[in-house]
Amino acid sequence: MLLIPLLAFLFASLLVAAAAMALAPANAATIERRLSEVLTGERVAQPADELYKVWQDGSLHRNFMGYTVQKSSCLLGLGLSAISDTGHAYAQNTKSLQEYYRTIASGRPAIRKGYFLREEDKAFKQHILEIACKGHTTLDRTWDTQLKEWTLPVLRDLEQDGLVRVEGDEVSLTKEGQPFLRHVCKAFDLHLLHARPQA
Repeated sequence: MLLIPLLAFLFASLLVAAAAMALAPANAATIERRLSEVLTGERVAQPADELYKVWQDGSLHRNFMGYTVQKSSCLLGLGLSAISDTGHAYAQNTKSLQEYYRTIASGRPAIRKGYFLREEDKAFKQHILEIACKGHTTLDRTWDTQLKEWTLPVLRDLEQDGLVRVEGDEVSLTKEGQPFLRHVCKAFDLHLLHARPQA
């Protein structure tokens, strides 16, 4: 009974892999390395690189799979523990192979958990994407209470370390901060900040 869903899953996986290879001239590790080199200034990326061009024109995007030249309103995760992003919600597939096949065989999606984004989540996600893809963001003062309580104290510490520059509502990654991009993005991750033990 599992043979037909398994074959369908394998066929779908092959189609996704073929599409990914057709769209991306290099593998994800190469693209990630190239972008890291562009952002950190370790090596100037070749102007002919598609990733470099979208970074230059400000249209670079990042999703769960890494940096991409194409922005999509929906990312469909296939396979074990894959994460889907609709822009309004996240859904993660089960991590258990047996549960995954059992659920798919029953005709249901193999989603194990999900989360609907609140407006606050969407606003702070946008800050993270702007820092990660453009190296700067403009603070959305609609969320001033959260910014003052959670984000700005972290940004002040990062600014003292020379990793960011905060001027009014503008936050910019410095050249010294580029290798610490992920750490800077954490300043906008309210879920992470709320879970952190208070000093």
